[in-house]
Amino acid sequence: MKRAILLLSVLAMCVNARASELNPSSAVGHLASQATATNHNHRDGDLRVPFVKDDSTQCKGKSHWEVFLSGVYFGWGGTDAHDADSGLLGTTRECGILNVVGVALKFGDRNRFSLGAGFQFRNYRLTQGHRFATATTGVTSIDLVNPTHEKPASDLYSYTVQFPLLYGKGFGKKFWVFAGGVMDWNCYAREYYQYSVDKTKYSESTRGLRQRKLTFDIVAGVTWNGIGAYFRYSPQPVFESGYGPKFDKTWMVGLALGF
Repeated sequence: MKRAILLLSVLAMCVNARASELNPSSAVGHLASQATATNHNHRDGDLRVPFVKDDSTQCKGKSHWEVFLSGVYFGWGGTDAHDADSGLLGTTRECGILNVVGVALKFGDRNRFSLGAGFQFRNYRLTQGHRFATATTGVTSIDLVNPTHEKPASDLYSYTVQFPLLYGKGFGKKFWVFAGGVMDWNCYAREYYQYSVDKTKYSESTRGLRQRKLTFDIVAGVTWNGIGAYFRYSPQPVFESGYGPKFDKTWMVGLALGF
């Protein structure tokens, strides 16, 4: 008899446990507890990670910091080459990631200050029968192309780590306007010249050009749902003083993706 009573008690406990698992009110209570804990955690800290949709109302209109990654950009423009010929303009192309990593302060009604670090590659190409030429002394000049060279192409490649400081303002749900300054640490540059003679291709390359290590740009743009356009102006010379021509005032316009 005692064994029967013990067995019934065990069975009753199992049934109650199974009923608790299947009880919707218990699941709702569990989710409510999780939501309450999440809300408490969100109020306790204002540092947030992007790309996670946040529908809570606690942070709307409240200043907070976030860590972010911005998208890529592609630009086209020109650069003045004063020493070669009056009005000579080299074709310039660039691509990069404005912020490989960045931190932003969001405040008020869709206002945003951000500071980040990114990477940029820029290609300067001379036109109108001119080329880059670097002497053994390390001084780069802009010379006329040898008339016997067919299909000449002269390029200067520059690799830069950039640090943008920007202000952004949002309008509506998807439209943003941004503007600010960019500090460029120009790490490495080389010039490359290729041409043909009697259908035989030749090339020349010089590495480690004496470009200015630190320059500053002005950038502004607009985006709609992560796709937009930008304008960038680089007023300073590309080369160090005494190691290259007066090659400056680069302007760029381009396409921005994922901003």
